Amino acid sequence: MVDRRTTPEQNTLRQLAYGIFFAAFVPLIFGGKIYNTVEKVMVTKTVLVLSHLRRLAMFYVDWRVWVEFFRILQVRRSARCRRSAGHMVERTAGDLRVRQSGPDT
Repeated sequence: MVDRRTTPEQNTLRQLAYGIFFAAFVPLIFGGKIYNTVEKVMVTKTVLVLSHLRRLAMFYVDWRVWVEFFRILQVRRSARCRRSAGHMVERTAGDLRVRQSGPDT
């Protein structure tokens, strides 16, 4: 004879197994609604965090640092190079230099 009596731990384990089994079907029932909701929550969270960090940077960083940052940014922007008809055109703050680009340079 097989003893079919169950202990409270076995009942708890069986209920937990059924709960996990049925929880696996929740995404199938609701389709993409959960994914879309999670996506919207993550976008909102990202926007809130970045706006808070921007606010902290604006009010806690000294204005001299911002001036220096934008000065460096302007120099880098004006020093960009572009290719034009086989020549390298270098822009600097005030003059324009053209140098030959090829296998020997």
